[in-house]
Amino acid sequence: MSGRLEVSVKQGVNDPPVLVGADTKTKATRNIWDPNSQLKDIELGEATVYGWKDKGGRNWMGGLFKPVP
Repeated sequence: MSGRLEVSVKQGVNDPPVLVGADTKTKATRNIWDPNSQLKDIELGEATVYGWKDKGGRNWMGGLFKPVP
């Protein structure tokens, strides 16, 4: 018997968002909807998040998008 279904959005700095369903009992997951399915066939550059502190002590965050090799 299956558990309840949890629906969430899975995404990351280098992963476009995908709507995912997970069975709470078996922990099995399945993509429900990929709103950016056209990106599967496109090679994207890597993104990295950096954090630093300036001379005034303020914290900053920024992203670096590297080109495709």
